[in-house]
Amino acid sequence: MVFVPGIAVGQIYESGCPVANPPILWDIDSAPGLADTKLIAEAWDAAGLYQVGSFVGDFWKEWNGRFRDDVRSFMKADDDTVTRIPYRLLGSPDIYGRAQREPEQSINFVTCHDGFTLYNLVSCHGVKLHRPDWNSQSHSLAITASAVSANLDLYLVLNAYWEPLRFDLPPIPEDGLGPWRRWLDTFLETPDDVCRPSNASVVTGSSYLVNPRSIVALARIAN
Repeated sequence: MVFVPGIAVGQIYESGCPVANPPILWDIDSAPGLADTKLIAEAWDAAGLYQVGSFVGDFWKEWNGRFRDDVRSFMKADDDTVTRIPYRLLGSPDIYGRAQREPEQSINFVTCHDGFTLYNLVSCHGVKLHRPDWNSQSHSLAITASAVSANLDLYLVLNAYWEPLRFDLPPIPEDGLGPWRRWLDTFLETPDDVCRPSNASVVTGSSYLVNPRSIVALARIAN
């Protein structure tokens, strides 16, 4: 696989305008030695040029930045996002709905580089951290997720097993967020089963007992 920040590498400017068919990108696209190689481009640059859906070549694939932005906005509950999600799930026909660039050119992603990866935002665990049990007989899973823009860390535990399980808690880094608080525990009686994170009870210790057939959500929020 070959990945390049396509515009930064390949675009040549004349009189302040990008060349329509940069020779270097077509040379890579048509090189016999790269016939079996996946070619992926980051089709934008820092100056504002954006060519997702209109990148050159027959074999170049493109990071679909619109997919990333719309999916992340929807998951953050931003306004005016729900109407765009069907387009992203159907191959972005508003971007790739023409013969020159078809949906197969799209690389759908949620996050990549720029300081962190998807692993930094979402991680899976078992009763031990970073050791999820993917066994066919497993009935539990824990997930940590971070909403960077919202200053929120979430630890979600799903226990569909018929016995209680004790899950290790993720360590608390020095990042300005507070301790783990019990946001949700479906095993508890109302009104203790769910509450606002700011009013939730602080969880002490290095583990949490999750009762049978229940869901627990712990949250860390800004102090």
